[in-house]
Amino acid sequence: MRALGCLLLFWALAWVLVPGIAKSQIEKVVSEKLGRRVTVGSVDFKPWSLEITLGDLAIAKAVANGAQGDSPQLKITRIYIDAALESLLLL
Repeated sequence: MRALGCLLLFWALAWVLVPGIAKSQIEKVVSEKLGRRVTVGSVDFKPWSLEITLGDLAIAKAVANGAQGDSPQLKITRIYIDAALESLLLL
């Protein structure tokens, strides 16, 4: 019974914490790598099925002098990733 309680607590914490952490890290790391501003509108994570959905991913347009453009060069409405526990265990 304790194991089930621990699992439910882990799922609840992951469900609450992962979207905020993922959003900030994606925006920070990808922006650094591309040299352009990257924004993510929303992150939805379901730890019980290992599904993650990114909403409104936008990469800013670069202008000639290296400044950031206001309008996005690329905008993706939805990215859906469905990972399987088996693929994580087998790498």
